[in-house]
Amino acid sequence: MNIFTKFQELSERYSTGRNIILLFIPWLIVGLTLLLYVIPEIRSCSNGLEIFDLRSNGYSAEEAKVLLESLGEEGRNVYLYKYVPLDMAFILIYLPLWSLILAFLFKKGFKPESRIHYFVVIPLFLALFDFLENTGVAIMLSIFPSFSSSLAGLAGILTVIKNYLATFFYVLVLIGIIGWIIKRVRVHKANNLISTSHKGG
Repeated sequence: MNIFTKFQELSERYSTGRNIILLFIPWLIVGLTLLLYVIPEIRSCSNGLEIFDLRSNGYSAEEAKVLLESLGEEGRNVYLYKYVPLDMAFILIYLPLWSLILAFLFKKGFKPESRIHYFVVIPLFLALFDFLENTGVAIMLSIFPSFSSSLAGLAGILTVIKNYLATFFYVLVLIGIIGWIIKRVRVHKANNLISTSHKGG
């Protein structure tokens, strides 16, 4: 059994509504802290420039350097010592949460032999690229004013891959919800037919 199969198995085993709620609460707290407090604090230091993580199309080495310079020492410290640690914690929370959500929806909407269950591992890849992206950003922040164009370029690529994987995750959630609804409708219709046939008999 490889690591992906084991991860899928564990996700399906623990994909209960209770576990999802237990993970959702800290996910929401950390996410709101980043969104409402830390990110605005960074933006206030960067003259409104968007942070690395939220640039959906990535960024060039030159764009990375401009942001690092615009942040100033205070902004770089906020980014490095507040944002990065919180975002790392966010990764550790959303990895199991999002995997459990997919496993839960796929169990509700699809047959056990459906290949869609393999996609439960997508959050694992997403978390990996997110972690690598954060590591690259942390290095850029910590070594500034020294600057590595190759590191900045790599971090930009990691950001793009992460964002594509995040989009794919949301598509999978939508597919899971639609599959669940369709299955419920079919079951409801089948029950109605059985009920009608019994009454007719």
